[in-house]
Amino acid sequence: TLTTTGAISDGDGNLRDIPGSQNLSGDYTLQASDAGNQVNINASDTVVTVPTSVFSIGDIVSLVSVNGCTATIACTAVNAIKAGELAKTASYTLAANGVANVLFSYSAGLAVLTGNI
Repeated sequence: TLTTTGAISDGDGNLRDIPGSQNLSGDYTLQASDAGNQVNINASDTVVTVPTSVFSIGDIVSLVSVNGCTATIACTAVNAIKAGELAKTASYTLAANGVANVLFSYSAGLAVLTGNI
């Protein structure tokens, strides 16, 4: 148990913040260093690939579409399920100005997606 009135931080900064790790203007494959961060998508029709064997249980990446851009979240190498659904899908569309979270909840090989997808 830790109780403090000050800020708690790690290598990414304040633990209550979601720092940006990437500002994309083209296709991108998520990296382990993106865990706990937000990836901003600045170009329409960007493809963000969620790879297999990169993330650990509990890792989460936030994808943020800005400037009215849409993006495809490609999950061909990892099993991905949209929250609240049963079927796995290989790709999802991130809505313009949308936010999606990619969470590896109970298996490093299974991503659960939430948000504007």
